[in-house]
Amino acid sequence: MDTKARIRIILALAFCLAAAVLSGILLGQHHGEPWATSTVTEHCGDGESSGCEDVARSAWSTLAGMPLAALGLAFYASLALLGCLALFAPAGVRKALIGFVLIPCLLLGLAFDLFLLMLQAFAIHAWCPFCIATYVLALAALLVLLPFRGSLRR
Repeated sequence: MDTKARIRIILALAFCLAAAVLSGILLGQHHGEPWATSTVTEHCGDGESSGCEDVARSAWSTLAGMPLAALGLAFYASLALLGCLALFAPAGVRKALIGFVLIPCLLLGLAFDLFLLMLQAFAIHAWCPFCIATYVLALAALLVLLPFRGSLRR
């Protein structure tokens, strides 16, 4: 594998890991963990001035009783694991992992992120910078992997 491809995979892996970490912090905040609550408060504000708190306490913060932050943590950690596999896989497997699993998963995740962003804007009327950062990181991971699409046809 050439150096450029390796760097792209490592970057996507790093973006997914960063999004997983942010999701973990949000999950900790959701459960009232002091370390997570203080981290979020430090970056988002306190109490009524905190968009993060408004989003976390909204009815939209869970899906079937599961915190969305937990789903985000599982999603991004899974993508990071797939990125690790792609980094060390043979060329054919790497192309399949990236082209038929990672890129479609990121696209589906970004569609869901857009839905969540619209919820923040139109239903909750508050913004969570941590949530938005995970959306941006997912977009960045997708953008660095998109050049692999062309190599699938070869």
